[in-house]
Amino acid sequence: MAFSQYISNVTDGIVDGVRKLEDLGVGAVLVNLLPPLGCAPLNTRADNYARCEKDKITGAHNKRLTHKLRDDDSVLLLDLNAVFKGIVTPKIGKKAWLACENYIS
Repeated sequence: MAFSQYISNVTDGIVDGVRKLEDLGVGAVLVNLLPPLGCAPLNTRADNYARCEKDKITGAHNKRLTHKLRDDDSVLLLDLNAVFKGIVTPKIGKKAWLACENYIS
């Protein structure tokens, strides 16, 4: 299966899940957009969490999911990509740490 088709299938599944919740009477649904997969601790630890690796999946997935749900007033999209990128930024002269690390300066 092609990369593009896989992302389309995943986002279609999320939209189907949202529609089922709405059919059950749920008034508002919070849908998380993907965080930047390149910002996972495995990818950022070597640089003291100061930069993220580029990934193609996050942008393509979030763009398609946003396109499919943006006109639904009962859906709130939480942009985890923006949240994570706001946290993992260059920290000149400072040491960064994450809660999952046992870091002592």
